[in-house]
This record gives sequence, structure tokens and C-alpha cells, in this order.
Amino acid sequence: MRVYLAPGWRGNQQTIAPWVAGLRARGFDAEALLLGTGRAEQRTGAFLEVAEPDVVIGGISFGGRVASLVAAEREVAGLLCISYPLAGEADTRTRHWPSISCPALVVNGDQDELTEVAELRDRLPRLRRGRLEVIAGGTHSLTPELDQVLDLAAAFLATL
Repeated sequence: MRVYLAPGWRGNQQTIAPWVAGLRARGFDAEALLLGTGRAEQRTGAFLEVAEPDVVIGGISFGGRVASLVAAEREVAGLLCISYPLAGEADTRTRHWPSISCPALVVNGDQDELTEVAELRDRLPRLRRGRLEVIAGGTHSLTPELDQVLDLAAAFLATL
């Protein structure tokens, strides 16, 4: 099973590289996708090109949000969202979640400045097969908790 991860807003190959390398080190066939900037709804093209029933898509912040939009439209094996950005638009940014049928893992820090964990918990039931993991002390940038997040991601991917 292949995993495609995209970086956050204005992210690049360097910002996503440690995440991809970490999944590879844990035995997963992982690749980076670059999305460019713009509205999430307009940046789905790269994920649409790779979305298949045996593929997991996801990303960091904006990358995970874009991946979730594609997972709502296409059959994929799983969805991995790290630091999902609600940013005061929780209803808008989760409106498509009920259309996501694949297993989904959302990992956010409890100190995330863009997403209140309580808001995320309230909306999680919209993901029919969703699970939330909260990183104590984690902010929107979960890079300091990289290994912890990757271990959670690997455990999730191993179940697919």
C-alpha cells in the first residue's frame, strides 16, 4: 500500500521530507505530493491523480485538509490528517466529512493554535470511521513530536 503525504500551506519538499522519511523508516511506501498555494478546493489535482482504493492519502494541516476533500469524492484505503486546521471555520472545513467512507486518523496537538481540540472532538462523529489522537503539549507544528505522531500513523496504517 502506498501513502501520499502533502505538506501544509506554503510547505515544500523540505517540510514534508521528515514525515515521508519517517514512514519509510517504519516500513511504508511513502511519497510526497506538493499542492501549491490557493484554496483547498482548488488544490485537489495532485491527490486526484493518485487516489486509488489501495492508496492512503493525507498530509500536514492544509495537506490533510485537501486530502480529506479528495477522500470524500474518491475511494481510498485510508486518510491521515496531521494538525487538521479548523481555524475558526469548523463547520465549513468538516462539511464534507460525512462523505468520507474510509478509515481516517486525525492527529492534533492539544495546544494547536488553529484548532481547538474540543471543536475537533465535537465534529469527529462526522467521520464515520474516524479516530482522533491528541498529542499533549503539541501545537499546530507537531514537528517536535514527529516520532510520536509517526508511531501513531504507522499503527493506523498497519490496520488497513
